[in-house]
Amino acid sequence: MSHQARGDDLPAINRFVVVLKPTEAYLNWANSCPGPGPKITLAKLREECTAYLIPEVENARAWIRQNFIPMFESELAAWYTVETYWPEHLTYPLFKEFFEIEVHSIVIDLGEGPLRHD
Repeated sequence: MSHQARGDDLPAINRFVVVLKPTEAYLNWANSCPGPGPKITLAKLREECTAYLIPEVENARAWIRQNFIPMFESELAAWYTVETYWPEHLTYPLFKEFFEIEVHSIVIDLGEGPLRHD
């Protein structure tokens, strides 16, 4: 059975998914932060990337460009919470340098029960 043939049976939601995959630039920043542990590898960083739900918009990349700061800060804070070690200027070009950005327009909810915001 093709994906399209069963698409009507699956509950799609009105969101797009943005997946941020760390790049070598993010890896270099992460490994420059103080810490007692061994340095991390890019493969390890990319094992479990963060997925962000964004509004269903006509141009997702333009939306990301206008709204990248919360995602950028979330990714930096997930690695190192002391902001003095974050890059001084969180610009969109730096964001694109730190992350490979994937956008997916079809989001299927296979979970049971209502969505919960934590």
